[in-house]
Amino acid sequence: MSQPHTRKAFLAQLLGAAAFIGFAPKLSAKPAPPAAAPASPAPFAVRPETRAVARQG
Repeated sequence: MSQPHTRKAFLAQLLGAAAFIGFAPKLSAKPAPPAAAPASPAPFAVRPETRAVARQG
């Protein structure tokens, strides 16, 4: 036996669909992996140029 279609049932289905749409991205998202330590220092370092001169004007 099926239930009669009523406003109450329609609103309950609408609310359920809205809740599902709201929670679906959170449920399907993968958790972030734990932060790892830096693998190794960079093979070079960026240093300011000692001969550089600021432009005037």
